[in-house]
Amino acid sequence: MSTTKDHSGGLARRSVTPFEVLAQSVANIAPSAVIAFTPMFMAGSAGNGAWFSFAIGMALILLIAQSITSIARRRAGAGSLYSLIRPAIGATGSFVTGWGLFVGAVCIAAGSLAGAGFFASEFLKGFGITAFDSITGQIVLDALLLAVAIWVTISSVRIAARVSATLEVLSVIVIVVVLVIVLVQSGNIIDMNQLSLSGATVDGMVFAVVLAILGFVGFESAASLGEEAEDPYRAIPRAIRGGAIFAGVLYVFATYAQVAAIEGGAAGLAASGSPMDALAKQYGLDGFLPLLNLGFTASFVAVVMACITVAGRLMFSWGNEGIFPKAFGKAHAKYRTPAYAILWMFPLAFIPTAYELSIGEVPLNITT
Repeated sequence: MSTTKDHSGGLARRSVTPFEVLAQSVANIAPSAVIAFTPMFMAGSAGNGAWFSFAIGMALILLIAQSITSIARRRAGAGSLYSLIRPAIGATGSFVTGWGLFVGAVCIAAGSLAGAGFFASEFLKGFGITAFDSITGQIVLDALLLAVAIWVTISSVRIAARVSATLEVLSVIVIVVVLVIVLVQSGNIIDMNQLSLSGATVDGMVFAVVLAILGFVGFESAASLGEEAEDPYRAIPRAIRGGAIFAGVLYVFATYAQVAAIEGGAAGLAASGSPMDALAKQYGLDGFLPLLNLGFTASFVAVVMACITVAGRLMFSWGNEGIFPKAFGKAHAKYRTPAYAILWMFPLAFIPTAYELSIGEVPLNITT
């Protein structure tokens, strides 16, 4: 087992429960946000084989998870994969991995911020509030949402994990309820076209598997809580596997239900533009639209918070190692979180999003 020397640098060592560790991985995966769009793109490629492509993607992710967890049972740190793999591939390899993880976290945070702002404005529009529909309004709303996410992640890693988990769970519940209703109403619970993979091609399914794997991005992010988890050598491996399984099962069900219930099947899903909205309107569930928009907002905000947690702790680790200035490696005296590093996530996530919006880019194009 790993040495007991304290490398926490002032973080709230051994304070995060196993549930909160799991919440970090689930929030970073953001299954609700993935369900909103990914099955549509996969149906365009794999047709009736979209659900099976997700199943294959989950199997591949679990193989990767096995490799990560075999290391996570013996080593833990605030730098996520950067900290885990350093003994195996050396400083140079871990540095490249760390930077790749950091860039990914920043980009996903920026894209998810645009998605959060879009769905938040759609939710508010349902109550007659249209102040955030304009480009300026979207930028202001994104800034407000990001400020809240920054504040929560600085205040407490435990609160951040719990808030992220609550937001994601509520969103998943709304989506599953809608999908169950439309699947039952469709009368197509046993969809033989899907179960027989009718019309699906190998090439189309292979491409869909690539999209499916992208839907699991962030499943390893529980490893960023290595210094703060109560029992990191058990909690982190379980969270990595558990998050991937939870998301994978949900993806398979959601994709199957969307194809089975939507008018036109796989082709109809591929052309729908916004599958959950289309299904709600098709089956007279317009009353669920505000809840769906709120749920997608919550999911994207949870992603932003999870990415802030990962990127902030990477910068914290680099500050401790002298790669970044020492200020990045200091924890807040009261909150015991990498506050200085986390604050840097505001410009890093906000500027790209604000720029794309300012030149007229559609928010959901920024997200995807």
